[in-house]
Amino acid sequence: MKGYGQIIEDCRRCDRDAQMKFYSLFCNPVFNSSMRILGDRMQAEEVMQESILKVLMRTELLNDDKGIMEAVLKRIAINHSIDICRRKKLELVELSGGVEKKLYDDHEPEPAGLTIEEVKLAIEKLPRGSRMIITLKLIEGFDNDEIAALLKVSEAAVRSQYSRARKKLGEILKNRTQYEIGA
Repeated sequence: MKGYGQIIEDCRRCDRDAQMKFYSLFCNPVFNSSMRILGDRMQAEEVMQESILKVLMRTELLNDDKGIMEAVLKRIAINHSIDICRRKKLELVELSGGVEKKLYDDHEPEPAGLTIEEVKLAIEKLPRGSRMIITLKLIEGFDNDEIAALLKVSEAAVRSQYSRARKKLGEILKNRTQYEIGA
């Protein structure tokens, strides 16, 4: 089996087998990044395919470092996913105050026994804008200023939307027996 460096070298020569191996290496992480923002499998798959194709068509974007290549592909997919949301007229609403709070208030205990799957399913139940902010901040690791630049909104809008999303996520998780997570 060819190593990553050989796959990249062959992709630069437009070798179809190498391009398929490249696709196989990166399709899942790129799809997951897009899916977390869009919440729609078909759209996420389309974004994933377009992102990988973009890199394969512009061979100067190919990188010999696998970690960097994955980050580049994810960034392309995230940007494309955000563009799709914009076209759907997604609006981020600014809240007055914009002060961030913890997911749970100090006087409320955090729900015990949460699984990663329950948290992922709860995030999917958030409205699209909230899901996007939570995903970019908590899962993809973007800072408020990076998110603001990507979404072309103020940092205050990002903070307030994040605060609102975190509160809603906390409610969903707190009442997870009332919400049919996974349904």
